[in-house]
Amino acid sequence: MGKKGDLLKFLQEDIPLVSRPFLEIGKGLGMEEEEVLESLEELKREKIIRQVSPIYDTKILGYDSALVAFKVEPERIEEVAFLVNTYPGVSHNYQRNHSFNLWFTIAAPPDLGIGLEDTVRLIAQRAEVSEYAILRSLKTFKIGVKLNYESVDEREEVSAKEFPYKPLSEEEKFIVRIT
Repeated sequence: MGKKGDLLKFLQEDIPLVSRPFLEIGKGLGMEEEEVLESLEELKREKIIRQVSPIYDTKILGYDSALVAFKVEPERIEEVAFLVNTYPGVSHNYQRNHSFNLWFTIAAPPDLGIGLEDTVRLIAQRAEVSEYAILRSLKTFKIGVKLNYESVDEREEVSAKEFPYKPLSEEEKFIVRIT
């Protein structure tokens, strides 16, 4: 996979928190910043990656989050999925082979003004979905998956990792909210 494979491996390890992270990544890989950005766009077009973005522990930030399952008429699944995706707190949305056939995760910020349940109820009303379930997590597990691009026989390295809880400063919370 060459330089793109090296870039994917690098991105899985760490993205520097600097004003020009792709310049720094390029330095580490012997690439120009523009070449890194072009490679990322190519990887998106090839559907190898969907996006490059941070993942936050919403609970540490004071957000309320849950997995939600909607029961949607099959002929409306794309229409409802599109509508659900317009909400900024929705991070994942996928169809399942089940009577509750549209599942998504949602996080409601602490300053939203209404709670998560009311937010989901409003989304359901707008989507004309009468049956839904809000599934809250009982225990959180963090699993890291790292893809190995060394050979044609791609392998995954899966590891469970414990992340120590460290309260964020107000400045760190502000940075998270704007990103």
